[in-house]
Amino acid sequence: SLQKLVDDYFLRYGIRSALVTQDDQLVGLITLSDIRHVPREQWGQVPVSRVMIPLNRLHVVSPQQSLNDVLPLMVSRDVNQLPVMQDGRVVGVLSRDAIMRYLEIKRSLGLEDWRKAA
Repeated sequence: SLQKLVDDYFLRYGIRSALVTQDDQLVGLITLSDIRHVPREQWGQVPVSRVMIPLNRLHVVSPQQSLNDVLPLMVSRDVNQLPVMQDGRVVGVLSRDAIMRYLEIKRSLGLEDWRKAA
């Protein structure tokens, strides 16, 4: 249920999205924004699968894609997280927050012009 997801993952780990898997296969992604569309009193009865973004509607990226490719995709699709997949398996999640932290670290160390992400 949404309530279990919120209690066991979102609140416990301070996360804003979660990959949804079934039999070790990615089936979707759910975000706080998705959950907010469901009235709070229904969270205990509503299954995650009813609210999640299904895999066939998810935008995914590969580990080989550069940030110069990924950032415009995130902006144009208005998404904050993208599953990273390789050979049909999830190898991570890329978030706007993580990208911004990475770019800020590079900028603060003077390693590269912050506008040249990759």
